[in-house]
Amino acid sequence: MRQPDKTLPSVFPFRAIAKRFVRGSVREQVVTVTDVDPEKRIYEFDYGVMSFHEGFAEEHELRLLTKDEEQQSVWELPQQFYQSGPPGVESMDLLLV
Repeated sequence: MRQPDKTLPSVFPFRAIAKRFVRGSVREQVVTVTDVDPEKRIYEFDYGVMSFHEGFAEEHELRLLTKDEEQQSVWELPQQFYQSGPPGVESMDLLLV
């Protein structure tokens, strides 16, 4: 997906898609961006379905939701980062396959 022609908002929190390269492939995850280090331009975010995980990304690793994505529920948006599962389930990755 292409980066929309917009800069990231300066008002927090906001939803975005974070991108990571894992074992040679691109993975995307819907995240809630909660803060930024203005000098380093490193954004702090959290994500998760059953429990929350924290992460950090540079500006080029984040993109705003497209107009179509803005209309979708969180369940329809990319969920490709590691997510721990509920008690008794080691990883949500097993449930999302």
